[in-house]
Amino acid sequence: MKESKFVLRFFCLLLALCTVCAAFAACTAENDDTATETSGSTEASVGGDAVTEGAPTDEEGYLYLESIPEDFKINESFTILGWGTGAQHYRAEETDDVVGNAIYKRSINVEDRLGVDLQWSFIPGKWEYKNDFAQHIKATSEAGMAYDATVCYNLVPYVLAVQGLAENLYDTEYIDLTAPWWPSVYLGEALYNDTIFGLVESCAYATLRQMTGIFFNNDLIEDKKLKSPYDMVAANEWTLENMMAMLKGVYEDRNSDGKKDVGDFYGVSTGNAAQIDSWFYGTGYRWSNFDGDGNLQLLASDPSIIEFTNRMSEAFKQQDFYAVDSKHGNLFTESRAVMYLASVTLADTTLKNMDIKYGIVPIPKGSVEQQHYYTHLSNTHDAWCIPLNAKNNDNSSAVIECMAYESYRHVDPVYYDACIKLRYAPDERLGEMYDLMRDSITFDFFYLFGGTFSVFPITPMRDCCQKPEQNSWSSIWQKNGDMWTGEFENIVKLYTGTK
Repeated sequence: MKESKFVLRFFCLLLALCTVCAAFAACTAENDDTATETSGSTEASVGGDAVTEGAPTDEEGYLYLESIPEDFKINESFTILGWGTGAQHYRAEETDDVVGNAIYKRSINVEDRLGVDLQWSFIPGKWEYKNDFAQHIKATSEAGMAYDATVCYNLVPYVLAVQGLAENLYDTEYIDLTAPWWPSVYLGEALYNDTIFGLVESCAYATLRQMTGIFFNNDLIEDKKLKSPYDMVAANEWTLENMMAMLKGVYEDRNSDGKKDVGDFYGVSTGNAAQIDSWFYGTGYRWSNFDGDGNLQLLASDPSIIEFTNRMSEAFKQQDFYAVDSKHGNLFTESRAVMYLASVTLADTTLKNMDIKYGIVPIPKGSVEQQHYYTHLSNTHDAWCIPLNAKNNDNSSAVIECMAYESYRHVDPVYYDACIKLRYAPDERLGEMYDLMRDSITFDFFYLFGGTFSVFPITPMRDCCQKPEQNSWSSIWQKNGDMWTGEFENIVKLYTGTK
């Protein structure tokens, strides 16, 4: 909403100042295990964006959608290009599933509110298809058939931006970035110099179910006489090193083949290599930050990256830690891993149908001195953008705003409050942990543009963690550093208008 731009600029300046003032300490001292914590932006989080005191709310305390006038109507069809199956955003009809029904009604409510006919299209949604997605946007834009909006894999809007195929959402008429359905912590990273190319919803099903945490099997915790992770969180003892010490000696070579493999029993199992990103952010590390003058800086050459790869490679060496296998999920669902790093999707698709007494806690901190937990979102969460040559950017902004509001008002209460925290929860402490995770969600400007680098730097970082004898971050940076620095500088120029 254009009237709120001055307020938003002040808000984001304040957020940037918080980021600048946060401690940046690369810990190399032998007795100091404090993780490098370079962002204070998690103070204002996806789940923590409260309604401003005195703002007009309904009888249940939800903010009204005020940026779009009640009599505003589009009165035409509106095309949305989606990613994958579209199940996170679209249902064709009513169902008996309460969450699916809320998603279905979201579209209906938007159509009624705006007098618009939503037309959905979907194309394959895998990482390797990101450039195909961009080429499709380019072809339709050049042919005069541009989509009115896209909602897709969270890194794709930035692939589009680098190719000049995404509109700046900041100056559109109806998107109110001060509203609680747009997370301030995301804006603290993605909004720079009055420019933003993608938007992640605070309350969307597609966002909340992608929070990553550590699931644990309560029966196995009791059987192995281990301390409750809940209690460790409460006592500020839930750190990476304390978790590994707690699980030491749990490993069992159940198939008696003398090696760690999918047939054994573990203390903790992590999923595919991409889940290393969750350990990275959870333990307090970052790839980019704002310097003292409010300018973006790349941290890929910082000693903290080496520190992290060393810590994770040591963890992976332990017998009790098993990582990266095509059958990793079975370890937890078959009760052959005490703990398992996964997104909340595991609870709403698999565990809700199983008789496993599970709990969940945030990704462990890097040290007890780390002020906050940090929750990384699995990369299957989505973001909205307006593609180049959309026929009316303000109409597009109205639909995007209204969709986000409907998630906040009607999808979030059903999925998050009624199902995840209550209906699917095997114990009363789970809801508290979900709230802690939600209030700790973090983003990173660098990560948003990961799909635009010639080689995504995070990929070789993962290799350093898993196979340190073959990979060192120093040699990888020496080989690629100049290229990455140049690519990062070109990204920053998108926002400063110097490209």
